[in-house]
Amino acid sequence: MNYYKIAGITFALSGFEYEYFKDRMKAYEIPEVPTPDITVYYEQALFPIQKPDYKHIVTTGGFREYFSDNGGYVFYDKFKTDSESCAKVEINADASVVHTALYDIEDIGGAPVDVRCFNMLGEVFRYCILKRNGMVVHSSSICHNGAGIIFSAPSGTGKSTHTSLWMKYYPDNTKMINDDCPAITFDDVVPYVNGTPWSGKTNINFNISAPLRAVVLLQQKPENKIQRISVDEAVFRLLHEVTRPAYKDLMNQTLANIEKIVTSTPVYLLGCTIDKEAVDLVRRII
Repeated sequence: MNYYKIAGITFALSGFEYEYFKDRMKAYEIPEVPTPDITVYYEQALFPIQKPDYKHIVTTGGFREYFSDNGGYVFYDKFKTDSESCAKVEINADASVVHTALYDIEDIGGAPVDVRCFNMLGEVFRYCILKRNGMVVHSSSICHNGAGIIFSAPSGTGKSTHTSLWMKYYPDNTKMINDDCPAITFDDVVPYVNGTPWSGKTNINFNISAPLRAVVLLQQKPENKIQRISVDEAVFRLLHEVTRPAYKDLMNQTLANIEKIVTSTPVYLLGCTIDKEAVDLVRRII
């Protein structure tokens, strides 16, 4: 097995032998631990995966089917027939043991299996961290003067462009944490932003953490303007930037985590251009 620590959670991974996977995970690798928080088993299936006879909950996106098994969390991705799948994830009730498998579909236009394997573990992480006092927020995150800031918005809005300006103009005071999928954890009620290996197409991530000082929601505008928003509006907007689980208990935990963030950390709406003035405006306010 190989061992990793991500956002304070220790993982033991069995079967994850792809070089691409190991390269993307190497900054988070740790020596063997006697009792990891989560053990994940992976196998590459030689044939399409047969779906289980579990209670069906919902199908999303036309291909992902969610099931429940003794309080656990199970999802399969459809393949060519109703009984066959190309991916499976089975997480037990306390998210301590996970069984996964992939069937290679690259020859019919799917991503390479090593890339899918890495991304699949990222989805496992999103579920398991909810059982351990944390969550992943779709955002680009930095540490500036020792404090964490996350910049969140729908894809294509310019999160990465904005954080790159911080690196350009204040490189001595700023470090990137994660460019797409940082994890938020809590020390009592104090939120921290943590690096994870999953950072979108840029692969910009570092295994560091910082106390969260502010959440900034970006909008492209012809002029720079920032305002603090209410707790209710912050909850509504952040809910669109997190995974919304198909399972009621995990959805309730997601909402509770968002509430903890917005009640302990100021949330701002920033309309901005692509220039230094936008960065300086945020620095002055927070």
